[in-house]
Amino acid sequence: MVAPLVGLDLDALATDLPRLQAEGKTVVVVAEAPASGDAPRHSQSALRCLGLLAIADAPKADAAEAVRRLRVAGMEPVMLTGDNWTTARIIAARWGSTGCWPKCCPARRQR
Repeated sequence: MVAPLVGLDLDALATDLPRLQAEGKTVVVVAEAPASGDAPRHSQSALRCLGLLAIADAPKADAAEAVRRLRVAGMEPVMLTGDNWTTARIIAARWGSTGCWPKCCPARRQR
């Protein structure tokens, strides 16, 4: 069970989270457990939300050109990423790739 978040404007979260993901960013909700010694550290007591972190990798300058060259050579490049579906599709489209494999761990990407 996930502990509820308190101190968070849920309307802002409902707006900001999808907007940031639509910008191709991975969003992390940052929260802290109560400081009280009464509640165990990993209890189901309410967490206090501190904010959102939006993380984005800068694309390599030659990524779009590399995708174009692969297409000219008759190949269809596919982006393998650990990002979620929304972020992965947006980033792949920016680089000119139509395919992506999101939520792909590093070990799987090496195969």
